[in-house]
Amino acid sequence: EPFWETYDGRFGRVVVGHTPRPSVERRQHIVMIDTGAVYGGRLSAFCPETDAVVQVMGQTALPIPAPQHQQELIESTSC
Repeated sequence: EPFWETYDGRFGRVVVGHTPRPSVERRQHIVMIDTGAVYGGRLSAFCPETDAVVQVMGQTALPIPAPQHQQELIESTSC
């Protein structure tokens, strides 16, 4: 279960990437800014002081992985 499903905000607002979505998604204490630039989506930036979102179009570089392979990619990628 992704932590943003249950995060209660005790440590403040969290800005999350690495989970591509069609648009920036805001939840109570979470802002998800990964809009898939590496797959040809938009590159998004978030300003916590103003709540502004700035976006530019990305260039298609990689194929979008099938949902069943996304978790495999996450687990096999070292930080």
